[in-house]
Amino acid sequence: MGDLIHSARMNRFPTLLLALLGWALASPLYAARQDGPWTLKAPKVQAGFTDGGVIKASGGVVVQYQESSGEPAEMSAESMSINQETGEVVAKGTVFLRGRGQTWIGDELRYNFKTGDISSASFRTGLAPLFAGGSGLGASLSNSVYSATNAVITTDDLEVPFSRVEAKEITVIPGKEIRAKNA
Repeated sequence: MGDLIHSARMNRFPTLLLALLGWALASPLYAARQDGPWTLKAPKVQAGFTDGGVIKASGGVVVQYQESSGEPAEMSAESMSINQETGEVVAKGTVFLRGRGQTWIGDELRYNFKTGDISSASFRTGLAPLFAGGSGLGASLSNSVYSATNAVITTDDLEVPFSRVEAKEITVIPGKEIRAKNA
């Protein structure tokens, strides 16, 4: 009986070893990294934590972050620099950011997944009933203040909105007020 149990364990060992070896060899081919709340998917990753925990990825990158509220956030772009310690991500090339019930679109976007702060040279966003776009953005999502320069704000989610307000500077405090300077 003892020889039979020993033989059965030995037959499982090569299968287990082969499975682990296959996993180890296949993992680098698909660069996906998950540390706690982070998931990174990209064809090309430079993951040398020499610059204070900064990961550089390119070739079509997707980063997912599980926020402390439990709500997921996701950013996709052609390339990104990701600092897991601070939560800051600088994304370039057809950037989409989805999180906190909103979508942000731009050519280059700087976003902090931990604080919710966001900035961009040009952007579009929408959270019904308001939609906006502009050439400069600074927002602190943690205290819900959005500031945009050379901006347009509208209630129409259309390429050419029926009604809109254009201003040199727009500040939005959701649920409280919208301020437009030089409108």
